[in-house]
Amino acid sequence: MDAAAWGAAWGVIVAALVAGLVSAVVAYATMKRDDDVRAKEQKRSDDIRAEDQKRADKTRADDQEHASKELQAALDRQEASTRAAWDFERGKIREDEGRAAARFLLTRLRVIRDSFDLQSPDMWGYSVDRAKRNDVEDASLLIPDSSLRRYVVNAMEAIDHLSYAVEHATYILEAGVSVPSVQRKVLLDLMREVGSYGASNAWNEESSTLAASIGDAIDNAYRQVLAEEEWQREQGLG
Repeated sequence: MDAAAWGAAWGVIVAALVAGLVSAVVAYATMKRDDDVRAKEQKRSDDIRAEDQKRADKTRADDQEHASKELQAALDRQEASTRAAWDFERGKIREDEGRAAARFLLTRLRVIRDSFDLQSPDMWGYSVDRAKRNDVEDASLLIPDSSLRRYVVNAMEAIDHLSYAVEHATYILEAGVSVPSVQRKVLLDLMREVGSYGASNAWNEESSTLAASIGDAIDNAYRQVLAEEEWQREQGLG
């Protein structure tokens, strides 16, 4: 093969090598570009997914906080409702106790009125006037309910009346006025019961002091009755 042929052959070989190299470079550049595009798309996809996750986490946290606040508000409402119901029940209990105490005193007062003529001046005295004292009316204003206040006023009037009844009963005993022994004991037993009840269920300090004075007067009168009966038995008169 002459030189010209060898030169042509080498030219073909070099051209083929150059073409292959160019193809390889183009192929590498294309692959690199595609990899960069895929990487960017992946990053953008990852960023979008991360942002979506962040928003989802925030939404879930906000929902949990809202649910927690709603639950706490519901618990607060339930507690307030329970407390209001309990306060209402306690108010009813206090009112019922007040009415029961008033009915107790008024019933005993009616029993005494039915058994004895307490309307007579020497037994009733001026207790009706004293029952209308300002301090009785003022004390009644401490009770908000008007109907209960009326009961309390009546109850305090009853205590006031009974205190004078005890004083008059004591006077009758000391004066030696003839009073049937059975009636006398019934009267004192009733007043003793009312005085004891009033001392333990006093409306305020003033009524407590009054109840205590009633109790002392009743005790003194009762001891006199027992002493008189004992003396009558010793004399053979009982």
